[in-house]
Amino acid sequence: MPNEMGLGVTPGQQAAEIVAGLRAKLNMTAEAQALVIAAGGQVVEKIFEPKVLVVASKFVAARGVIFSELIEREVSTKPTGTVVEMAAGYSPRGIQMARKLPHIHFVEIDLPGVVDEKLSRLQAANITIPPNIEWQRADLGVTTLAQVLDQRQVTVTTAEGLMPYFTFTDIERIAHYACESLASGGLFVCDVGWGQSLRDQPDD
Repeated sequence: MPNEMGLGVTPGQQAAEIVAGLRAKLNMTAEAQALVIAAGGQVVEKIFEPKVLVVASKFVAARGVIFSELIEREVSTKPTGTVVEMAAGYSPRGIQMARKLPHIHFVEIDLPGVVDEKLSRLQAANITIPPNIEWQRADLGVTTLAQVLDQRQVTVTTAEGLMPYFTFTDIERIAHYACESLASGGLFVCDVGWGQSLRDQPDD
């Protein structure tokens, strides 16, 4: 994706903008609309055929609902807990769930540039930030999750849309680090590209 479209300089940043554009097609909440830039919305209409755009938008929206349901099911009846979202991108879920579940602490992790841009957009749109959410700036390809969390044990860790970018070996490594930071009985939620994971899986 050309940089002049305003979608960031790395493939990850560009993908985050495209997903935000897809999400905003069906998610009309103030948070979702605040987190998509005009270029993001324009690009998804240019790179997807109209019918494909509808399907892609519905897929992104449905995936988000599934993640939210799994998180809420896990923590809603607990007196306290911590939910961590790796590579949170421009998802509005953290803020929305923090508002809905004030007894749960939410932590979003992403690259410094993504976090700073996300907070800037939320501030520009006058979105109220709940007190029970925090952002951590880190490259999880360089720093382990345990280091980012300062060895905190958490209730739920999610990685929405992250694993399909990696080989099966890398997926195992990321999942291992995620599970290391879970408290006893904790939950790790992610989505994996089925075909890719089978293709990359070692024969033994």
